[in-house]
Amino acid sequence: MGYLGLVPGERSTGETTKRGGFTKAGNSRVRTLLVESAWTYRFPPRIGSKKLYKLKNVSSPIREIAWKAQTRLTARYRVLTSRGKKSTVVCTAIARELAGFMWAVSKEAIQPRPWSQSTSLAHWRRRDNGRGTSVRALWPARPTPAVRQ
Repeated sequence: MGYLGLVPGERSTGETTKRGGFTKAGNSRVRTLLVESAWTYRFPPRIGSKKLYKLKNVSSPIREIAWKAQTRLTARYRVLTSRGKKSTVVCTAIARELAGFMWAVSKEAIQPRPWSQSTSLAHWRRRDNGRGTSVRALWPARPTPAVRQ
C-alpha cells in the first residue's frame, strides 16, 4: 500500500519513533478513487439488485473475499467513528484496507495461462529477438504417444 501513499509517514531517530499522516506518494488518481469508494462503507453490507447478476459470473473464492471485505470494512467504519475519529480520517483508513482486499482479489483472479498448442513457434522467435534463447526450452514438452502392443 506504500505505492498508493496510504501508509503513515515515520520519522525515527534512535529509540524515538514519530508517526505522521499518510505519505501521499504514488498515484494520486488511484488513491482518490479508493478514498471515494471507501465512503460507501458507511452503510450496512448488502448486495444490491443491480449487482446481483454480476455475482453469478464471479468465482466463489472471489465472492467470499468481497463479502468479507464488505462486512469487515463496514464494521471498521463503525468502530473508528464510535471512537471519535474524523470521518475523513476513517475513510482514508478504510481505503488502505480496501487496497489490501483488492490485492487479494487480484491474486485469486489471476491464474497462470495454460500453454496452448495454437501458440506458434514464430511467436516465440519474434520474442527471442536474437538473444539466443532456445525456442525448444520455451515450448512445453509434448506427451509421448502410447505404443500399441
